[in-house]
Amino acid sequence: MTIDLYPYQQTGADFLASMADRGVGVLLADQMGLGKTLQAIALLLDQREDGPALVVGPASLLRNWCREFRLCAPDISVLNHSGPLRTGIAQGLSGYDVVLTSYDTLINDLSFLGTIEWNVVVLDEAQSIRNPDTARAEAVKSLNRRISLALTGTPVENRLLDLWSIAEFVIPPLLGNRAAFEDAFPDELDRAHEVGRIVAPVTLRRLVADVAKDLPDLIQIETAFELAPADRIRYDHVLATAAGPLAATTALRVVCAHADGFSWTGAGRSPKAEHALRLIAEAFEEAQKALVFASFQTTLDCLFDAVQAEHPGAFLGVIDGRTPADARQSIIDLFSSFEGPGALFMNPQAAGVGLNITAANHVIHFNPEWNPALTSQATARAYRRKQDLPVTVHHLFYESSVEEDALNRADWKRDLADMVDAGTTSEGS
Repeated sequence: MTIDLYPYQQTGADFLASMADRGVGVLLADQMGLGKTLQAIALLLDQREDGPALVVGPASLLRNWCREFRLCAPDISVLNHSGPLRTGIAQGLSGYDVVLTSYDTLINDLSFLGTIEWNVVVLDEAQSIRNPDTARAEAVKSLNRRISLALTGTPVENRLLDLWSIAEFVIPPLLGNRAAFEDAFPDELDRAHEVGRIVAPVTLRRLVADVAKDLPDLIQIETAFELAPADRIRYDHVLATAAGPLAATTALRVVCAHADGFSWTGAGRSPKAEHALRLIAEAFEEAQKALVFASFQTTLDCLFDAVQAEHPGAFLGVIDGRTPADARQSIIDLFSSFEGPGALFMNPQAAGVGLNITAANHVIHFNPEWNPALTSQATARAYRRKQDLPVTVHHLFYESSVEEDALNRADWKRDLADMVDAGTTSEGS
């Protein structure tokens, strides 16, 4: 049985298989939207006779993995090991080619999941273990496995230690021990390039622009606003009275995202909110769909209420921390099948990874994130394979505010990640 893959995906699957035959792990770091899941399934299909495989990922994506196996590799027997009725013994997992579980469930069930000899362990959204001090990082690295496969489009999100932690899972000795690595590789661009060169032999990293040339245009638009006088007064007051830098940063982000509801009533609606609503209205006029990302529940709720009042015939949905993980795909399916305009209002942490939402071709980031990878991952929900229309991405922010600071910091983090990519590419060329 074979899987129908794009040529670059077949190249990736062949690389994974050849490395597995040699007992070597791989970091599959293709940019978001290029089909890392399918390439991993192709590997598991190739390896199915050599022992069971474990796939660990965010709980919200387990259903998507089940769907992909059902569609692409129905002959593989898959168990979704989650929920309160899951087995509590290793024998309960026997007889399955692949076991799917979440990071949190792995931690809870490590007492018996850690006793099984896994042929392959796959980490989906492997940036989830970028902090080596977390219980999830320690749990996955303790698993008894022959082959380690890490899937992430963002191997470096904030610092080079992110990549060290992922590499320690893929091939523990690759980057040495943590203390020596941090001493030798501070977060500097030239050192990032060197780290990329070291990990290149076990890394497969392709960019959308390089291999998916048939994708439509991606248009990025940054739009700056000036805080309204009342909001500027509130902003300055928060800045002057906040108890410490961290508290100030969070409180200032709330002001700029209008997450306390202050700027959503009548003529007092903020310029950024008005602009976002205009963008949504313009998409709806063309019977098109939009994804709107914001960091705070109040912001999402206020945007939802405003759009619902003005466009009662559109399909509207909210996906954030309040949405059960197993309900998110159903919302997306309804959104995608709806014939007419629609918008999903989403938190990038809850809905910014692993989901295919190509029914939308407009993306609005209502407030910047300190972690640029979150923004890129969220955009990639729409800009990926099976997208037929040009995708327009709007980044909204207030000048001379914490939001502009976040954008500037994000640029530095992208530069750091790009230098790792450059090192990886130069090694492979």
